[in-house]
Amino acid sequence: MENPRQLTSRELTPIQKVAVLLASLDEDVSASILKQLEPHVMIRVTEAMRSLGVISGQAREHVIEECYASLREMGEAMQGDSSTATKLLIKALGEQKAHELMNPPPDEKRAAFGNLSQMSPDQLAAILNRETPNVIALILRYAPSNLAADVISQLPEEIRRHVIVFMCTASDPSEEIVTRVEAHLNEKITSIARSKKLVDIDNIDLVASIIQHMPHSMEEDMLSAIEEKSEFIAMDVRDRLFTFEDIIGLSDQAMRRLMQEVDMSALAIALRNTKKELQDKFFHNMSKRAAEGLRDDMQFSQKIRVSEVDAKQREIVNTVRQLAADGEITITVDDDYV
Repeated sequence: MENPRQLTSRELTPIQKVAVLLASLDEDVSASILKQLEPHVMIRVTEAMRSLGVISGQAREHVIEECYASLREMGEAMQGDSSTATKLLIKALGEQKAHELMNPPPDEKRAAFGNLSQMSPDQLAAILNRETPNVIALILRYAPSNLAADVISQLPEEIRRHVIVFMCTASDPSEEIVTRVEAHLNEKITSIARSKKLVDIDNIDLVASIIQHMPHSMEEDMLSAIEEKSEFIAMDVRDRLFTFEDIIGLSDQAMRRLMQEVDMSALAIALRNTKKELQDKFFHNMSKRAAEGLRDDMQFSQKIRVSEVDAKQREIVNTVRQLAADGEITITVDDDYV
């Protein structure tokens, strides 16, 4: 059997030379040096050591002279292999961490979009709301499953359908595309973080209270001005202007007009865990048969996420605000509920 060709020092890369040096030293010394390296350098060195093969004595001496001129000669030849690399990693990091580094899970995702798990579904949905379905699908590939599910449930139905299809059928994105999309998302998150620092909760409450008393035409102009500065702040102000619980203050005439636009299945979800007075407000403004059907849907329907209840409530609040903007109803709050 033909012996494998021995590499010369000129053929060795810098990383391979480091691997030669460490494999030439005492294991304890090498492990101590290895422990000082950056994690990504450590991995490259140990990978080089695993595939190093047989190195001639002359090549090894040249490497040692380059690194440590005063180091004693330690033999004519050495061999780097998986066993040597593994033993050094175990000494440097311990058996468990060494095993994790040398044997990463085959299906492990790259550490892209690492900040997604720290965001709430509402925050992420607000950021992704104006992105295209294929971009949303790419980002949600890297989100925890429960977070992705909550975000998708808050998207408009047509967008939601496109997103889930993209997630099923799109090919794996290139590293360059992932990096670009991640940078785009991080820029949005940073912008929101800065906006939240500029305006605190009390200021938003104050602004919402002021706008609430303005004519509707002026109200929309004020919100547009805020939106130019920060979409996130504008959305927060809108949410505080009129809440789902505030529907209890609508007149019966406004309620009956609202009921013409509201889907009963969505209402059954939105009324989950709300006050009896608010539920009665809806029941009072529909037929007895419709009210009984709604009660049955609320009582016997399956468990549902709180985030989906919130989403349905927002849909109905948006309908109220749209009807008010169109002049079809008037948003007033009875004194009994102030």
